[in-house]
Amino acid sequence: MVTELFGKMTSRPSPEELDPEEIEEWEHGLLCQSGEFSAAFLHYCSSTGPFKDWDQLKADFEKIHNDNPIIFWESMKADREVSELADFALTVLQMVLNTAGNERQFSKVKIRKDRLRNRLQSMKLEQSIKIVENLREHHQNDGLKVTRNARKNHSEDHVGELLQVPRYGEVLQENDENNTRSALIMNRRKWRAEMAQWKEEAQRHGEIFGNDSEAALLFRGSAIEIQVLEGGQPRRARRGAYSEEQLLMELLAQEKEDEMLDDGALEGSGDEYDGH
Repeated sequence: MVTELFGKMTSRPSPEELDPEEIEEWEHGLLCQSGEFSAAFLHYCSSTGPFKDWDQLKADFEKIHNDNPIIFWESMKADREVSELADFALTVLQMVLNTAGNERQFSKVKIRKDRLRNRLQSMKLEQSIKIVENLREHHQNDGLKVTRNARKNHSEDHVGELLQVPRYGEVLQENDENNTRSALIMNRRKWRAEMAQWKEEAQRHGEIFGNDSEAALLFRGSAIEIQVLEGGQPRRARRGAYSEEQLLMELLAQEKEDEMLDDGALEGSGDEYDGH
């Protein structure tokens, strides 16, 4: 399976400018490359050849490099016997498989094969993708492509302000490892429980200190926000019903606005025109 995957990774179309003898020599080079990879992979599986002392050196290597396999395979690239295996291992280890990468790859395939390129078969499409990705890899190795930095959604100032909130500060300062209950509100049930606690505190505050108009307004606004968070909609005021007399007056006003002048009449003439 590993040898088959290596063959798919290294398969490339032959250059068009080669003659038949050069093409045969080029294919022979690919077979030799595959044979070197297979021999190196067997040495690695059986702990022989360049890997015969690896079992004894593995513990010391992990103490120094914290079981980082990339450093190990980078050092093995200097050995000609296992250079093909080392390059293959580094390629596999440096792949980042996530949802965003898969979506980007599918988007690129959709761009390369659309309704105007329906004649592209799977083999041609595979060759096109390999060529583009090979160029992209060379550009990254040569420093021609700018490396995208990690996205940062929140600034340090906003994070500092958030941590100043007492509720979040208590969560960060909590050292009880046995307490698995989260102090943060994560669902509707916790919102309702928190709302009930706020009501009890507001009633207790009103009994002790009297009614506070500002607190009542703040409490009423919070209740509306909680209803929205729980999936409900705030209650809207019902529209007033129009009487028949109001509708008739509105209709007469609209007819008067839309009344057109007679033929030949000018604006300002008629009974209201004083002649000056």
